[in-house]
Amino acid sequence: MAQDSEMKSLTPCFIVYLEGSRFTAEQEYAVKQIIVDERVDRPSLFSITMSDTLRQWTDSSDFSEGAEVKIMLGYKDDIEEVFSGEVVAINPQFRMKSDDILVIKGSNAIHRLLRGKKTRSFSEMTDADIIKEIVSECGLKDDIDDIGVNHLFTMQHNQTNYDYLMSMARKYNCNMHVKDKTLMFKQPSDESNEEVIIEWGKTLLEFNVQADTSDLVSEVEVKGWDNEKGEAITGSATVDDIQKLFDRDVFGGSIVKENFGDSKMIILDNSILDQESADALALDIISKNSMNYIHGSGKVQGNYKIHAGMMIELKELGGRFSGKYYVESVKHIFDATAGYTTHFTVLKNAT
Repeated sequence: MAQDSEMKSLTPCFIVYLEGSRFTAEQEYAVKQIIVDERVDRPSLFSITMSDTLRQWTDSSDFSEGAEVKIMLGYKDDIEEVFSGEVVAINPQFRMKSDDILVIKGSNAIHRLLRGKKTRSFSEMTDADIIKEIVSECGLKDDIDDIGVNHLFTMQHNQTNYDYLMSMARKYNCNMHVKDKTLMFKQPSDESNEEVIIEWGKTLLEFNVQADTSDLVSEVEVKGWDNEKGEAITGSATVDDIQKLFDRDVFGGSIVKENFGDSKMIILDNSILDQESADALALDIISKNSMNYIHGSGKVQGNYKIHAGMMIELKELGGRFSGKYYVESVKHIFDATAGYTTHFTVLKNAT
């Protein structure tokens, strides 16, 4: 990672492609600000703010809804794509005492899965087949692992396509994201992300962190019902079952158990089919709950390498709060006056 003095000597820059063509020089000159907002639990968003005193961009057909957009951010001779999606909204702002502006807003293709709740059934299909059908009807391509057994009958009950697919992702421990117009539904691989190390006093400009045990539990129990056998299904997981991702030994749930006694969460879920799925759901729930322990937010010199869903390492923050964190959200901001900064929120379940 470049040192702070090196970063300051670099010239921030951007490139925007609209329907496959790069912004013209006139369009680039009009750009006042670009924001790319990426989270693990919702569609990635962008906004491009352009000066529009002559109303030429507001009335232009170039920025119509559905137009494909790619955004690249970085520095001269070092620039990478940080967003790919489509325009979903146009927001002109007419102001008496300052320049008129046009704000172009958009999302990655995940937004197509959020349009309306559905109740319907699927018969004689595997979960992978169901995912492919939903993805196709949303106008997307798919790249999906072969998951799930053949179901005689299963329901999507009053859910958006996004919520329904996310429930499958949790069930099979899969990651779901979109690249261009292809939905990826994959189990985690052993391939590690490019290492990003951020050090206080160098590229890390601000960091605020809190360790809070208020919402943590030490055990999760999931209950369902096996219709074929006519018997209850109970799955469970404790804090000791959580995967150690951060090279730390003391989980927040262990601190709760030691200082405040056992704390059990009990979940009833009619979608549970067997013991394996019950145990997997219990482990997923306690793993996610454990991530409520440490929350942090920070700001760095613009860094396109930081993405939601990856691990980063923060250094020189003391023994307890230095180390690896899971990136929950990232906001890349390019400002024509202030330059390029990256803001992020991070989570960690152990110290």
